[in-house]
This record gives sequence, C-alpha cells and structure tokens, in this order.
Amino acid sequence: MRIRRTGLSILLTLAMLATSMLTSGVMAQDDAPSPPPDPTEEPTTEPTEAAEEETIEPQVVKAWTFLVYIAADNNLESAGINDFIEMAKVGSTAQMNIVVQFDRAPGYDTRYGDWKDTRRFYITKNMEPKAANGTSLGEKNMGSATTLKDFVTWAKNKYPANKYALVLWNHGGGFYPQSEELTSMGVAWDDTNGNDYLTNKEVSTVLSQVTNNGAKKLELIGFDACLMAQMEVLQHVKAYAKYGVGSEASEPNNGWPYTTILTALKANTGWSGKSLANTIVNKYYASYGNNQTQSAFQFGTPYATLISKLNTFATKMIDKMDDAPSYKTTIKNALAASQKFDNGGMPDHFIDLSDFALQIANLTPDTEPVDAAAKAVRTAVSNVVTNSKAGATWPRAKGITIFFPDTEPIWGATAASYQSNQWLARDTKWNEFLNEYYGTYITVTLTWGSTVQDLDSHLWLPKATPYHVKWTAKGTLTAFPFAMLDVDDTSYLEPENISISKTKPGTYQYNVYKWTPTETPTLKQSGAKIQVYKNSKLIKTLYVTSAGGTSTGRWWKVFKYNTNTKTFTWTNSLSTTPDAAYDNYPSAVGFEEKP
Repeated sequence: MRIRRTGLSILLTLAMLATSMLTSGVMAQDDAPSPPPDPTEEPTTEPTEAAEEETIEPQVVKAWTFLVYIAADNNLESAGINDFIEMAKVGSTAQMNIVVQFDRAPGYDTRYGDWKDTRRFYITKNMEPKAANGTSLGEKNMGSATTLKDFVTWAKNKYPANKYALVLWNHGGGFYPQSEELTSMGVAWDDTNGNDYLTNKEVSTVLSQVTNNGAKKLELIGFDACLMAQMEVLQHVKAYAKYGVGSEASEPNNGWPYTTILTALKANTGWSGKSLANTIVNKYYASYGNNQTQSAFQFGTPYATLISKLNTFATKMIDKMDDAPSYKTTIKNALAASQKFDNGGMPDHFIDLSDFALQIANLTPDTEPVDAAAKAVRTAVSNVVTNSKAGATWPRAKGITIFFPDTEPIWGATAASYQSNQWLARDTKWNEFLNEYYGTYITVTLTWGSTVQDLDSHLWLPKATPYHVKWTAKGTLTAFPFAMLDVDDTSYLEPENISISKTKPGTYQYNVYKWTPTETPTLKQSGAKIQVYKNSKLIKTLYVTSAGGTSTGRWWKVFKYNTNTKTFTWTNSLSTTPDAAYDNYPSAVGFEEKP
C-alpha cells in the first residue's frame, strides 16, 4: 500500500512483495481487459501511426505537459521503475510532453544500473529508466518544498503547454500525525533525507508560487498516493488547480496504470482536466478488476459551495449539542455507522463525508436544522465529485473523506496540530465541532520571527497537582498531566503548541522563555506572538512588543488561568525569573541550557 509505514521488517516485506509481483507478471496492467464504456469517460480516438513516432523534444507550446514527481527514495522504488516503464510505453508526442523527476533509493531494486541520485527525464517512447537517459541533479530531498518548486518551474519553462497536469507520486497520509513530532501528514517521503516529506501546507505554498497565486491554475493536480481524497488535503490545493484526483482508501503499490491513462490522453489532447480526471478514475478502477477507490474532483464554485455547506453543517451540530447534550449520542451512532477508511492498519479516523451526513440525516428528525444541513452537504459533495469508483469493501464511499477521530484521546492528541496546520480548521468550524463533541480544550500557540532561533513554551499546573510542561517534560493529553507540548522547535521552525485536554482545580501559568542568553535581538524584539484558543475559538492574541516589565528579560509571563472561575489573567510582562508557584530558578542565565 502507498501509505507511510515504519520499521525495517515492513520495508523489506514490501520490497520482497514488489519483486514477487513483478516476476509473476501481476504488474502488467496493460494486459487487463478493456472496461465497458463508462458515461463519465470522454469518447476517445485511436492514435495514428504518425503520432506514435513523434517524440522529439518540443520547441513549441503543446496541448499538454504531464508532470510526475516520483519520490521513490523509499520502499516504493520498484513501483517507481515500473510506472516509468508504463509511461514510456506511450512516450511524449507532438501534442503531449511527459516529464518526470525520479529519486531512487538504496537497497530495494538494482535494475537499470542501480543509480541512486535524483534525475529528470523527458520520456520518449520505449525509453528505459537508465541514468544516461536523464539529467542528474545529485541527491535531492523530494520532501523539500524547494525541490518540488524547482521541478515544476523547470518543466513549465522547458516544456510549455496549454494545460499542465501535476502528479505527486509516493506514500500519502492525508492528515493524521503518527507521533508527537509530526505536525501534519502529507506526501512524498524521502528516506535518504531524514524521512522528510511535503506537508499539506508546503504543497499549497509551492502551488501558489508556480501558478502565480492561482492566476494560472494547473489543469489537474493528482495524488498517486494513499488517502489523499480528503477535505483537509483538498482545502490546501483548491485554489491552484481546476481539477483533482485522489483516493479515499490506501492505494496498492502498483498505483495508477499510466499506459492506459496516457494512451487515452495522447489520442484526445483536446480534453479538459475534467475529462482526464474522470478517465484516470475509470482506468485505475478497471486495472484492479473494478476494485479499490479513486475520485475525481472539480474545484471553483462547486467546491466553495461545499466548504460553505460543511461550515453550516458543523455549526448546526454544535448548536444542537448546546441545546441538547444528549445529541452527542446521535453523532456517536452516526459515526459508528459511517463508511471508514483504514490508515495503514491504524484506527479508522478517516470517514466518508457524504456517508456521515447521510447517517446524521437518517437519525435526525426532518424538522431539525441539522437534517437540512446534512442533506445540503451530500448534495454539495456530489457536485464536487465528477467521478468516483469504489470496490465492494467500501460500499458507501462517495468520493471525499474527512478527519473524525473515533476516540477522545486521539482528538486530544491531534487537536493542536489540526488547528495550527490545517486550512480546513481555519476556514470552517469542523474543528470547533470536534472540540464540542469531545469536550473542552485550551491550546496556546507560540510563533516568532526568523531572527531568533529558539523560544520555549512553559506551562505550570496548579500547585496542588504540580507538573511543569516544557521541552524536557512534554506531558501527555491522555493521562496526567492532561497537558502536552507538541514539539520543541529549535531551528526557526515554529509554531509550538501546548494543549490542555482536562484541567485540575487551581491556577495554571503560561510563560515563554528565550533560550540563548547572548543571542540578539532580545525576547522583546523577537516578534513573538501568542494565540490562545478555547475549543479552537481564538480568544486572545498577545505580542511580546506590548509586554511590560524588564525589557531585557528572557521570561515573558503571558497569562494565568483560574479553573475554578474559568477566567484568564493576562499578565503580559517581561522578567528575569519565571515567578511561578513552584519549580522556579534563581535567574534566567544558565537555565536548562540545551546540549
């Protein structure tokens, strides 16, 4: 499956499986019988012999440039080679460019010279993925936003076209942090470069840069990866492409059947992105014997309507829970009945959005506002999804998933990351709905300017139940202290989030500490900003520039929170000492210096 896994035994198993499938001929997707005509697939025209032979590098603007970012510096190396060969069975033509950036890995597949660096290829008919056929870039980190940006910019400049399709090829994860150190999931892991990967936000940033902030949209953005047909992913790319393709479920290692897809595009270069997206779905589904899942989407007005209807749906469920707390049981039953998608053996925290709305509507009286809102979401999903296929394992899949963890501890462990890193949380009340459903959460987000390397978040629990949350004692949200620092950023990475999932009686105190004593500028000049959220609702923003006290102090005393009165006291003062109820230090100088 094209989903991120860890552990050497899993990697070796997948490599052996890929080799076994290759030798047995399972990967020969072109030998599969042609599917019957499908109303979602545009009529095709058979390519001519002349088109078959025209594979000279282009000097003029063509109809299409098909870009594939093959991040195979991992256990998918064999699959990357096989997909390259599938593309080369078609090759570039007079009206279609096929360009690839391909990063290989050590230790998985030795075919075609076993080269290990990153290379760019203009794929011609029957080309082999040999080093000499491509241009070496050295070893590149495919999990870097800069690497992706450089590839797309290069391809658009060297192989101009009227329409561009960009395919991100690799492991995928939608949104789901697998450890405290991951702030969001994404795509394109690179094992040689510290398991770096492209977060959803990084993909969005790159797409903004290469499309002039959406003024020159890609015709299609595709994810040949697991679990990427998710609202949390689509919200990051919707402004920069007209159409998209992704899978609700995990994809098999073989991924997309590029030969049949590109054969259809070669014969129909006048297609729109919608026609290509619908065809990709059909060809993919047929290549697995009418199994697996794949979806095509259109952005623009239909997608904007879906976001609006989702926001209303979340709001109406929040209002209903406020009026009748017992409605949480209805939501629980709807969640249990909804179509779910397994995250590579992890709990099923991705649910089909349309099916969840259906279950809510089935369990809610027709006269309730929630019922109307749920039905509006289903209609909006059907207008965004232009083609969706799903095998018997997913009988109620309608094309798009959304993150809905099935337990309170899981939401507690992911709430801060979701709130800080997902634009769906920024643009809708889905995260407020999850907070309302699972309980009250307080999250404090610290950000700062690039001129200061390291600021640290500190939280003291009430004196009766002492615990000091900090970089050496991050805590946990599922047991005492029910408070946690998500990550200690030491290289300008930011943000840092401290979340509280359950409170103890008494007073909490939150401070920020400037770690390096000799570094300039001072804490007051660092650009530090604090945002405090309660149930994902922003209730306060403070800037260190407004803080009183000692201007050279390395402690910023931000606030105290009294759980008995549920009130905040905004201290907003700089000091040379933390002035906490316990676990204090005689001076800031020398405080817990990091190795």
